[in-house]
Amino acid sequence: MKKLLALLLLSPLAYSQSATEILNVTGTGKAEITIERKKALLYSALKVRVKANNILVAKVGNGKTEKFNISEGLITFAVSGFGAPGQSTVTFRVKDGESYKLAVASRKSSFWSGIAGGALGVGLIWSSALEASMQSTEGGTFGIALIETSEIESSSMSEPKEKPMTHNLEEELNKLKDLFEKGLIDEDVYKEMQKELLLAK
Repeated sequence: MKKLLALLLLSPLAYSQSATEILNVTGTGKAEITIERKKALLYSALKVRVKANNILVAKVGNGKTEKFNISEGLITFAVSGFGAPGQSTVTFRVKDGESYKLAVASRKSSFWSGIAGGALGVGLIWSSALEASMQSTEGGTFGIALIETSEIESSSMSEPKEKPMTHNLEEELNKLKDLFEKGLIDEDVYKEMQKELLLAK
């Protein structure tokens, strides 16, 4: 009985130490995380539970946004509805000084059709390091996706304004058309990128 009591008393302490490590309340090596829950009627009464490497970091209401800082490293963000079985996850390497925005929505909502293949046409804009570390799983009532990061802005700012085209124009336009026909980018993005390719030549 004494052992069981000791375990119960020590469990919250162990949990708070882990939470302190991952949330990095003090010290350096922080990244800013924003969790944005899309407003919807479906499951509107359920709060979404967000975990980072199995530590509960936020509970997000319908149409609400939560922000927190987190330690750098490879982080798996998992979402689930309270009392609902299963969860969805996204894993990527969080970097010191960067900011990341994740969207949460019901897996049955129309939100996901707008970001087919991941967030913002993943292969087109993510830095190769971020893309290499990113993985996701789907389950439960809610999904989660990385939709914005400061890594894109900083990496695109450091790239030269005019980069040499490694393939001919026709090949680049065909690749772009293929992405559009597969539904990975919408018509506005397709036209804008097509225009950029033609002006670059």
